[in-house]
Amino acid sequence: MYKSLFGVTIILFIVCACNNTNQPKDQGAINAQDTTDSSDNKSTKLLQIEIPKVDSTFDKKVAFIAGIKVDSKLNQDSIWNKYASWMDSSWALAFKRRYNVMQKWAKSEEIAPLNNNNTLFYPFSGADFLNAHTLFPQYKNYILVGLEPVGALPKLNMDSLPYSYLEDVNTSLKDILNSSFFHTKRMKVHFHKEKVNGALPIISIFIKRTGHFIVNIEAIQLATDGKLITYPYDSLESNTFIPNGAKVTFKHPEDTVLSNVFFFSQDLSNGGIGTKNGFRLYLDSLSNYFTFVKSASYLMHYGHFSIIRSSILNNSHGLFQDDTGIPYKHLLDLNWDVKLYGKYAKPVKLFPSYKFSQNDLKLAYQNDSTIKNLPFALGYHTHPNMTSLILAQRKTTK
Repeated sequence: MYKSLFGVTIILFIVCACNNTNQPKDQGAINAQDTTDSSDNKSTKLLQIEIPKVDSTFDKKVAFIAGIKVDSKLNQDSIWNKYASWMDSSWALAFKRRYNVMQKWAKSEEIAPLNNNNTLFYPFSGADFLNAHTLFPQYKNYILVGLEPVGALPKLNMDSLPYSYLEDVNTSLKDILNSSFFHTKRMKVHFHKEKVNGALPIISIFIKRTGHFIVNIEAIQLATDGKLITYPYDSLESNTFIPNGAKVTFKHPEDTVLSNVFFFSQDLSNGGIGTKNGFRLYLDSLSNYFTFVKSASYLMHYGHFSIIRSSILNNSHGLFQDDTGIPYKHLLDLNWDVKLYGKYAKPVKLFPSYKFSQNDLKLAYQNDSTIKNLPFALGYHTHPNMTSLILAQRKTTK
């Protein structure tokens, strides 16, 4: 009975969403209206700016898989309500324990002053928009890079088995809500096409669950010269089109400026970007961005990740990372201001200490009595007293 009722709900939901697809994507109009001031008989013009009409198809679909009520008809389905209740309680608990604390701390420490570029670069991120936005909510462009396939949103119809899809979303989110990062081995299973289908659905859920309206989703392809080209969303569902990534445009209800997440499915090793391919040229064109790195498997400690490491150090105006990012010794070679937070602990068992322990970073912690403790854990360690965070910023010239 529930399945039949759920199917009816989906049909109603899709009809409602599709009715919005025919709305013109008007960028807004400015209408001038003459008025007369009776007191001084002076004529003035009053500009009335209309709110742009936005297609809500993407926002409604993401709200559905995010467990957010956007249509009263959804209340009729008990299984979806159970899923929505789980999402509400899981997010409330995660924000109470971790993300509200992180956001308050980041604001008080001013870890990433904005510059005119307004771009956050988050390599080795996968679908993790959640931590990026929690620590850096002021940025308007987020560039995420991971090995995960781009994927697409589910097709909500009678043949899409929505119950099993919601269960897959549930499973995929548990890791990051409980421990602040996705487990690589489980991601390879969860993000498979037959399950959640790539990074895009999870990124979209994070955007929606952090209180935003999803304005548009587009496919991304990089030309051989590094130029970024966008294509309609339908390209992501094509069997012949191979995108380099996806772009999600969104806004906060209280904000008038649009924001963007660019996700690239890209190997960042020297072998992946060593030649002057489209992504390498695109990366070289970026400058003066702020970089965030965490839970990066110590990849930039290896020589075969030297290109992405050098690119970050050459082009970033600042860097915020845990000890799995760029080795501390490389930061010491720069004329940057470096600030440490938390406590240094040896790598977790998955990463051999003899390979990845950093004695110079350990000594820096031991010799600096002014280092502030962290009120939260971030990365592979699950306790604040074992979390090491590093803020490095270019010195400003006066």
